[in-house]
Amino acid sequence: MSYAATQWRKRLERKGWISLRRKAPALGVIEYHVIYRGHLYSGRCNASSLNGEDMLVAGTTEYLLRRTDLITEGVWRRAKNKTGEMGRVCRPWQY
Repeated sequence: MSYAATQWRKRLERKGWISLRRKAPALGVIEYHVIYRGHLYSGRCNASSLNGEDMLVAGTTEYLLRRTDLITEGVWRRAKNKTGEMGRVCRPWQY
């Protein structure tokens, strides 16, 4: 699974996404995709409003974005439409 996930991440990086392992988002509205425990988490959030204490609670957005040692792969980018709907979707990882 990790080779397919790495290929997936590299494909998105060629399209302008940034790897979570290289640089963590800190400010503004971001969009993200994270593979964690066989599921793909995709969403939008305001990175500056994330609670640092949630980094210790498994499954929270802060956990997925900051605990890069425990996720399989992840990417993020600044949201082009800053007024879009915030939230998260979880679906099984297909590869």
